[in-house]
Amino acid sequence: MKQYNYMLGVVGVVTTLLAPYVANADGMIDWSAESSGQRTSSTPNIRKCDDQPGVRMGKKWNWHYPKETPKIRNGNKALLCKSGKKGILYTRSDIEGKYFVTNAKYLKVTPLMDSACAAIKRYCDPQVIEQQPIEVPDYKGDITYQLPSGIYKQSDIQQLATGQMQNKALRAVFERSGWIKNGGVVSMNDLPNKKATVTALAGLLNGDREVMSIMRLDHGGPAQSVLVTWDLATEQLIRMVALPPKVIGTNVVTPDLRTIFADDFRVKGKRSFALFDTRTGKLARVIYKRPATDPVISPDGQYVAALTGEKPAKGQLSNNYWRVWRTSDDKEMASFSSMEACHGHRHLIQRNFTFSPDSSTFYIGWDCGKSTTEDDDYSNGKNYGWLGSTKTWQAARVEEFDDVIGEGSFSADGKLLVTYDKGYDLDSKTQDKFSHCKGGRRKLGKVITGTPLHLYLADSKYEFRTALNNKCHVVTSGPISFNSGYNRGVLLTEDRKRIVSLKMKDNSASIEVFDIDFPDANTLSKVQDSARAGAKRDKAAAEIAAEHDRVSAEAQKLYDAGFVEQAMDLYDEYSQRPDTPPSSIAASAAILWAKKLPLERVGKTLLYSYRKQISQPVKAGDGFTNDDDISLPEGFSVKRVFPGTNAEAAGLRNGDIVLALNGVKVNSGDEYGAILRTHKPGDVIELTVSQDQVRKKLTIALDEALPKAGGVWAVFNLLEYGMVAAAAGHPELTLDAANEAQRVVDKYKSSINGEMIKSFITALKALHMASKGNIDEAYAYAVKEGGFVTGDFKLLSTLYMGSNSYAHFWTPLYRDRKKLAYLLKTEESKLPETPAYTFGNQPYPNLKGQLAKKPSKKKSPPKKPKVTVLDD
Repeated sequence: MKQYNYMLGVVGVVTTLLAPYVANADGMIDWSAESSGQRTSSTPNIRKCDDQPGVRMGKKWNWHYPKETPKIRNGNKALLCKSGKKGILYTRSDIEGKYFVTNAKYLKVTPLMDSACAAIKRYCDPQVIEQQPIEVPDYKGDITYQLPSGIYKQSDIQQLATGQMQNKALRAVFERSGWIKNGGVVSMNDLPNKKATVTALAGLLNGDREVMSIMRLDHGGPAQSVLVTWDLATEQLIRMVALPPKVIGTNVVTPDLRTIFADDFRVKGKRSFALFDTRTGKLARVIYKRPATDPVISPDGQYVAALTGEKPAKGQLSNNYWRVWRTSDDKEMASFSSMEACHGHRHLIQRNFTFSPDSSTFYIGWDCGKSTTEDDDYSNGKNYGWLGSTKTWQAARVEEFDDVIGEGSFSADGKLLVTYDKGYDLDSKTQDKFSHCKGGRRKLGKVITGTPLHLYLADSKYEFRTALNNKCHVVTSGPISFNSGYNRGVLLTEDRKRIVSLKMKDNSASIEVFDIDFPDANTLSKVQDSARAGAKRDKAAAEIAAEHDRVSAEAQKLYDAGFVEQAMDLYDEYSQRPDTPPSSIAASAAILWAKKLPLERVGKTLLYSYRKQISQPVKAGDGFTNDDDISLPEGFSVKRVFPGTNAEAAGLRNGDIVLALNGVKVNSGDEYGAILRTHKPGDVIELTVSQDQVRKKLTIALDEALPKAGGVWAVFNLLEYGMVAAAAGHPELTLDAANEAQRVVDKYKSSINGEMIKSFITALKALHMASKGNIDEAYAYAVKEGGFVTGDFKLLSTLYMGSNSYAHFWTPLYRDRKKLAYLLKTEESKLPETPAYTFGNQPYPNLKGQLAKKPSKKKSPPKKPKVTVLDD
């Protein structure tokens, strides 16, 4: 009966104590009115000693309080029971802390406190002031200190820093770790270093207003992991949860951010793979009672995979396993043996285990050594990729791809698997080498769930990319302000308006937040339309390339068989088709085969190629080129402004940064080009540029330009036409070619760098003079005009005069090799041997296509009659 009364008393206390909390279970209780030592109406008011719950000691309830229990005051007045026993007043810290007295070693948490914490939906934090640092001898034997496991709030650390809390040993730990500096708690961008290193971003909390980071502390003894939550708006530390010493977090947290996978070294000689609570730092459960490394959790949080090792028996090879457990109950779903994957060869380096975005598929990349012994032979290994379904987990049904090198990643839609240098279509089971938005050579960027997008951080800008038609497309991009260093991780807020990134450099870190422009449906639709159009163009280009290869192969067979003119006929017929784009293949063949063809035929082919280039529909030309090799936070860099253009007249200079076109922000040359293509010659555009860090607006009238460097190719064909004309004995046509090339440069100056092409025109005019016998005049003219090389533009030297295939057309200029070497900015020894001039005078077409007559031999002047002088 007495026992029954005790039970009724406990039930009554539970009901009385929890009543105000249960009533507010759906909302947070406002503790803001409570001040130190004062109770508010929301604080449980328990005054009767008989109504107070006891402390559970062992299996029985004991209503007597230990002598070590200190007085807990309500203001300055301690509550005493009528029996004389010390009373306990429940305050906010008691409820949140789950402890009656935090420094009483053997007091246990009552079920009542657990229920109260659950009812108010609050973290129940032990008070930091009562926790003492753990003494740990370092490798020298000196005593250092580590944080006890538990929860540390910003207010507690702040009180330690300012001396309001007296715990010198604990304060010393925080100061040594770098958490306390100059009497205050560090901010998010003033993180500790050396002794405390940020290793990862765990995730975003509280409506993306907070970010949880994983850090590792090192005080000379065993390393320790802590989970630190920061306020993104104020950059202030909110709370820190310290895992127990000798427990190392693996940087992998469950999707709900409630548990973290860790290596538990606390039991001497043993190591286990376990889960720890991120809210309290306490052990949740052990998953595997052996070592496990490199954990990977599926996106839906249902499974975790980790690499485990088996100690080999004597005379046997080691065997590693990728094991997969179900996170809800730690049931092992599957294990995959390296010995089986590597077919008896030594398993050297595991590559990776990864899940598809929908968690339905997994991929394992194995790197197997050739050696069958436990040595260090890393050469000539074999690589395998295993692909399987999470529904079956049957290794026998895993598909095996041979010669897969490196890590594997899934596309955002899960349909493609991308490895080191190959991509696999998982629907058709086909493979191909292509660039599928890979960052570097192995990994895809961060997958954006529910979209076909990946997020990349490159240098000082971000990019959202998508893979369409086996090509990577940048959907949107923008500038970001990074500290220098390596990007270790990135988080995207749920509203997709901000990025949180971790930057690492020299054992220091900064967590940075910046706004972004996430691509909307309309933007993505435009990219998809562009990709479809691009795929259509690519298909047409592939068909043209295939036909080109077929014609080239057939023409070469004819040439090799001795049918030179028939081979040229095939090339000419191909290049003159209406559906064939301008090409230099026939012109190149004509030059190479010139010794076996009449030069008349060669000249006609070169002229036709020139006319086809020059007759293309014109487009708008802006007069400058982009520097695609420079990555900027904003806009793109101007590489070269062509002389004499409207862009130069407007004040645009090399190195300027183009920020906007007609008020539309552009971050790359591609974005700029897409807008420019909507304009026509004669239109006026407005460029917003940064010039010497000063923003300016420049107005530029667009000129005529030929597409796909058509003007430049036209000049090349004229150069070839002119040098063959000289070899055919028609130097006057060589001069005509030089003048025509200058006309083309002047007309299409917005798409041709006239300074570079000038060397071609100079070479033709010098060749004209040399072919007429005026050698010294030719050299003097070329020196005056700057020679045959302009800056770093050495095409004339390397492709023409420096190549034996073309050198014989420039024979007149080889009269003085030393002077020619100077004009080519090279050494005399590097010039080819003086070519033989073997063409002779031949008929040759002029620029109108009319055949010039065969040059007649110069007649000798009539001899004067011999005069005999007679002496008188």
